[in-house]
Amino acid sequence: MTLKIKLIIGLVCLLVCCGLGLTIKLQFDKIKRLEDELVVASNNNKAYERENSALNGKLIEFQLTADQLNASNDSLIMKLNDIRKQLKVKDKQISHLQYLVSENNKKDTVFVKDTIFQKGVALDTTLRDEWSSLRLQAEYPNFLSAEYSFKNSTAIIAHTSRVTVDPPKKC
Repeated sequence: MTLKIKLIIGLVCLLVCCGLGLTIKLQFDKIKRLEDELVVASNNNKAYERENSALNGKLIEFQLTADQLNASNDSLIMKLNDIRKQLKVKDKQISHLQYLVSENNKKDTVFVKDTIFQKGVALDTTLRDEWSSLRLQAEYPNFLSAEYSFKNSTAIIAHTSRVTVDPPKKC
């Protein structure tokens, strides 16, 4: 009878130790996940502060989870998400998304020694579409000016994917 009692007490102690070990492991994983979320949230906070302040010289990138990316109503994030969906990139494969916008300007002015326009001539017109703009000016007596402006936008979707080096094997 004493052997059975010792065996039962040993099993109960073993189960309690296993339960405590499992609880510690689960809590450690939860703490690690929450620490990672805290880092992302504080980084996003800093990015929003810099975006809304006069410190626009420094850049901080926003970090979003796949669920936040899919639920966002921001037009830029929605555009990136649509491009990602067109490329059929899965949420778990996304490394990072970028959207770059730049505008290039060039202005040329010509002065001619001779008079090329009649008195009172002053031409000022702009040809514009979504991506480019051309402003032409011509004035009496000898002034010509052209100002070009081009807008460029690029979306960068970095993702991971597995590729076999050799032909895939059946087993």
